[in-house]
Amino acid sequence: MAGREYRGSGGLRLHLDEPLSPQMADQIARGYLVPVDDAAESEPPAGTPLTAEELARVEAHAAASERTATPEHAQAGGAEDGVKRPNANSKVDDWRVYAVSLGMPEEDAADATKAELQDWVKVAESATEGSGD
Repeated sequence: MAGREYRGSGGLRLHLDEPLSPQMADQIARGYLVPVDDAAESEPPAGTPLTAEELARVEAHAAASERTATPEHAQAGGAEDGVKRPNANSKVDDWRVYAVSLGMPEEDAADATKAELQDWVKVAESATEGSGD
C-alpha cells in the first residue's frame, strides 16, 4: 500500500495509506488536510513579508484563538484547554466552539452544519489519538 504525508490543522502531520477512506478524502477535498509536498511549495520562503490578505487572516486567527480561550466559551470540567467535547445532541454553536478549539478555522466552522462539524471533530480526534502512539 502506498502512503502519503498530509499536514492538518495546527501543523499536525499525518501519514495516510492509499486508497484513502471516504472521510479522509472529504477532509482533503475541503482543504483541512494538505499534502506535505504541495504545502511546502505553497508556503513562501522564510523572511518573505506577508501580503495584506495573509496578515488579515493571521490577525483574525489570533483573535479567534483569544475568544475561544475566554471563560464564557469554556465549559466547566472540560479538557486542558477549557473546552469540553459536546454531546451528540448539543447545539451547533457548542460544536463550533469545540471544532475551533481543535484547530478548525473559524470561518469554516461558521459555515459548517452540525453534521459537518461532528465529522470534522471525529477526524481531528482520531488523527490526534493516532499521532500519540
